[in-house]
Amino acid sequence: MKKNYLKKRVMSLLLALVMMLCVTLSAGATEAPSSTPEGEIKLGENDFIVPEAAAAYIAEFFVEDMAGSGNTKWNSETKAVNTVVMYDETGLAPSAYAVELTEGYVVVSAYADVPSLILEWADDGEPVYSEAPLEADEDIIYTSPLDYYVTDGETVETFQGEEVDAEEIPTPLQDCRSEENVNPDLRENIAEEKAAWLEEHPLAAYAGTNGQKGDYITDVFKYAQNAYNSIGEWKCIDWKNYWDSYTSNMIIDSNVAANNPNACGVIGATNLIRMYGNKYSTSSAQSIKKQSTLSIFNNIVDMTYKGGIAGLQSFRYYTRDPRPGIGGVLPDMAGPYARDAFAKYNVNITVSNIMPITEAKTKSTLSSNNKLMLLTLFSQSSTDAGKPYQPYGHHIVVGYAYTTLSNKWLSEDLSFIKILDGQFTGNRFIDLELIGNSMYFEVAF
Repeated sequence: MKKNYLKKRVMSLLLALVMMLCVTLSAGATEAPSSTPEGEIKLGENDFIVPEAAAAYIAEFFVEDMAGSGNTKWNSETKAVNTVVMYDETGLAPSAYAVELTEGYVVVSAYADVPSLILEWADDGEPVYSEAPLEADEDIIYTSPLDYYVTDGETVETFQGEEVDAEEIPTPLQDCRSEENVNPDLRENIAEEKAAWLEEHPLAAYAGTNGQKGDYITDVFKYAQNAYNSIGEWKCIDWKNYWDSYTSNMIIDSNVAANNPNACGVIGATNLIRMYGNKYSTSSAQSIKKQSTLSIFNNIVDMTYKGGIAGLQSFRYYTRDPRPGIGGVLPDMAGPYARDAFAKYNVNITVSNIMPITEAKTKSTLSSNNKLMLLTLFSQSSTDAGKPYQPYGHHIVVGYAYTTLSNKWLSEDLSFIKILDGQFTGNRFIDLELIGNSMYFEVAF
């Protein structure tokens, strides 16, 4: 395995260019907008996450640089042909991307705040995982160069078939993360992009500090530690995440919100359709892939259904009314709306209304690699005074993964649903303890 000898400053500036092309990174901030004593935007770990869309660009820039040196087999014809997302030890968040080339491969870190973005490369070989092709329900765990594992969401094995304890996997890549590794020019660029994005998207300004119940949750470990006043370490003991690499998180940006108030239900259905298109290879999925996310939204936003006496009257699924509880998609219609929206793309889905939401029901749904959740979140009633609120009020979101944490000092485990909330393009989660009065539609493909 060859090492990257490219100067860190060159790669940092390269990443700055790529991040400007992929501005979704600035939407991945994990903290509310605050300032340091010097008046600068405060950055958190998730501000330094490299988006999947940037990985191929970074790899190709690296290949171009190395080809120019004359020290590799790469040339101007060498291109990226596929990108494989690899995950951290929890199986929930990307840790690196294996960019497969016409010749060889490059592994790009998902963390910009490590000493080098290029973790592995070879101009005439294949990644370690090529030795044993993955099953449909398996993902790769990657924790440092040459440290590859495979997981089906329940067990973790080496690529030689040896089962390992997920809690014992070393994490040197994660451990070496530090803002000190980030070039000042890159840090300034990220801060500027974050400030501009937060100004345009005020909802994202409340990304959450993971400090108390009722916060937006972006880091389940920090949240568990802070919100449950616990001592000792929280560890992940169970998870399922079949959809992470297929997610599409359309958000309620200023253009959508101006003409479509309370459009969370439409955005939820749009994200479901896009995820189906990303994952499957049917002719319908291929048709979906050719459309922009906004085109899908516009195609389903004004759908109608028949109701009333004898089913003769036509009603819109979505009502353009800014008043909470009046505008938007009615909670009990979210599932039928998604079903009919998929039918416009010649895809038949099954929707099942499930209430209340429980840990067992959630795990049953998300343990299947062909099911998703369309969650309708309800605010607590006035009789629930003193009970922590989930932060969304009445809102519709897509749930696509779960994780359960345990602390040996507490008798109860904590479970979370990973969601696309239509407000924030980074990771967000819902604490299951806070949504027992809500419901969801199980969407099966």
